[in-house]
Amino acid sequence: MPKKTSATRNLKAELICVGTELVSGKPNTYPPLLSCELAKAGFTMIAEHSVRDSEKELTRAILISLKNADLVLVTGGLGPTFDDITREAAALALKRGFTVSSEIISAIENRFKKYRIRMPEMNKRQAMVIKGAEILPNAFGTAPAQYIHFAKKSLILLPGTLMEWKPMYDKYVIPKLKKDFPAKTDTRTLAILLTGMADSTAAEKLAPVMTKHQDCAFTILASEGLVSFHITVSAKERRECLDRLAGIKKE
Repeated sequence: MPKKTSATRNLKAELICVGTELVSGKPNTYPPLLSCELAKAGFTMIAEHSVRDSEKELTRAILISLKNADLVLVTGGLGPTFDDITREAAALALKRGFTVSSEIISAIENRFKKYRIRMPEMNKRQAMVIKGAEILPNAFGTAPAQYIHFAKKSLILLPGTLMEWKPMYDKYVIPKLKKDFPAKTDTRTLAILLTGMADSTAAEKLAPVMTKHQDCAFTILASEGLVSFHITVSAKERRECLDRLAGIKKE
């Protein structure tokens, strides 16, 4: 029988990265980075989608992710130009309209004035706020984030640039997730590297451990000369996660 723990329901997250360049050959480094960040907050990333700059396709991706996950993070597409369609797609998915924030317009104008540049009229698009959304200020750019919590789910729209979204994530998103998902679990992963055997042999030898701990997640990845065995556990407290990982590692 699997070992019982005090873990609560494991929270699921999906990531949507927006940008035609991401499906046209540009490497996307965000999934592993955000997967680690979300794990610290008690979420397991169950899927990642890269979507081109298409309102229809992004709306569809958001709807699918909201059905599957407790939290949907969207990065990119919050700029002022014609191909920045994340706000519109999210509003369509939620069947909500917009309000225009005069405070955001003023903040963007002041940012342009700081550099003695005239603000293009199109930048006012960044002041379109989905009804019911909470604005998260952007200290390093003109694209504010939007946080929408409804029906025990959250949809978060973040800028696509790491130097912009990472400070916002740390300062605003983490506290909001802790507030809106108080029954979260802590999730930790351990990787064990094996050599001198095929992945099928490793899976055969490790089968008793995986059978014993069916409430954990296991993955075997084969690469040249190595097999990596990943163990992921969830529990209410970090210490319990680490203790479980240590015990399974010893087994």
